[in-house]
Amino acid sequence: MRQPYPVCQLDDVEQDDAVLILGSHLSAIDACVWLHSKEHRGPITLLSRSGRLPAVRRSLLHSDAGRDAERAVVNAAARQGVKRLQCLAPVLAQQGGASMAKALNGSASFRDGADEFMAAWQESEAGPAPWERLMMFAIDALNTEWPLTPAAERGDFQQRIGARLGRFISAMPLRNARILAGMLATGQLRLAAGGLDQAGRPSFDDAPPPGAPNQFDVIINATGLGRPADDPSLRNLPASVW
Repeated sequence: MRQPYPVCQLDDVEQDDAVLILGSHLSAIDACVWLHSKEHRGPITLLSRSGRLPAVRRSLLHSDAGRDAERAVVNAAARQGVKRLQCLAPVLAQQGGASMAKALNGSASFRDGADEFMAAWQESEAGPAPWERLMMFAIDALNTEWPLTPAAERGDFQQRIGARLGRFISAMPLRNARILAGMLATGQLRLAAGGLDQAGRPSFDDAPPPGAPNQFDVIINATGLGRPADDPSLRNLPASVW
């Protein structure tokens, strides 16, 4: 099993190899972009629990909108007599535009992760999305509030919106989104929801890609886990090929 960093580990991937990338966060995006730069032609599957990619950004700079959001969070917390963390999601949903409102309210109407990504990419191509101006404020608010928040409230926040908000905080640059959009359009790249079973084999929530799980030539672990031996499910995964 390969790791995404350093990327020179992927230099010997054959151009027509079928590649499985475990994970769909920024390290997985980096692996896709690197393979694209090496003119890889084989099919690539991104397998993650969500089957979804990070949001797409132009920049995440401080702005007046971030300061306005901060004042709104502080005022809402004072009125309701609660901590600021509890007011973060409603303010972001109100001020962050349609895509963030859908994501944080759990009412997204996209067919799948690829459909959601293509919409996010096209939104970013048209100009900075409203939520981009709020992200540095959101990061600052989390860094300040998280250590002071009781464990039960942290768990509730994470369950309600934490993972969905994380997709915006760790948004991919527009340049990388353009590359992935092209790979999705040609059918070379596929997003899949699922994980690994107890034997360490890939398990797909929907129909697996052609040949899976028996015909992946290369497996890239972009989950953030350091080594296969560090995780019981990854430990049973063969080193290279199923």
